[in-house]
Amino acid sequence: MKLRGVITGDVVGSSKIIGESRDELLLSIRKIIDNCKEKDSLLRMEFYRGDSIQIISSHPETMAHLAVLLRSKVKSCSPQRNGLWDIRLSIGIGEVSYSSKKVATSDGEAFQLSGRNLDSIGKRRLTVTTIWDEVNEELEISTAFLDALITDWTKSQSEMIWNYFLNPEKTQAEIAQLLETSTQNVSGQLVKAKYKLVELYINRFQELIISHSSSKV
Repeated sequence: MKLRGVITGDVVGSSKIIGESRDELLLSIRKIIDNCKEKDSLLRMEFYRGDSIQIISSHPETMAHLAVLLRSKVKSCSPQRNGLWDIRLSIGIGEVSYSSKKVATSDGEAFQLSGRNLDSIGKRRLTVTTIWDEVNEELEISTAFLDALITDWTKSQSEMIWNYFLNPEKTQAEIAQLLETSTQNVSGQLVKAKYKLVELYINRFQELIISHSSSKV
């Protein structure tokens, strides 16, 4: 059995998001996955219970990157008048013992770790649990810092982060042209969002998962 990454998530305060706003939010989440499928054709996502999602990937090392994309995109799509939208995400990394055509009916360590920790996430909005205790110990504090960082992002900072991490090959000047703003504004918002720290976390997460996955095989 190969290792998989699973994300279970639900929209924060979803009962207050109604009508066209709700449709826009769910559409934006689906677009994120469509964008990411260009690099991971096996990536799958399903909605369940209306406002909850479950995602499975054959590349578990990319789960931190995907979580940053999900939260930054959701926050950047928020209407200015109602405060920022956000989504709780629980990452689980482990084996999948049963793979179904429907993500929600699949099963295994990755699903159990992801689902269980979303249920106990409390006031946090991001959590990571793997099958390796030493990885969990290292990521516990850094994930808490990343979570706090993302929670504090403004709409503008979230938009810059989304564009930066979606297309890392793009320069800040190209992002500025895309968003019809100045390079100085893009750079300033990214710095305020502490994008370099986010990048460090994503890279370290990837290193840990790849190295431990290799030793398991």
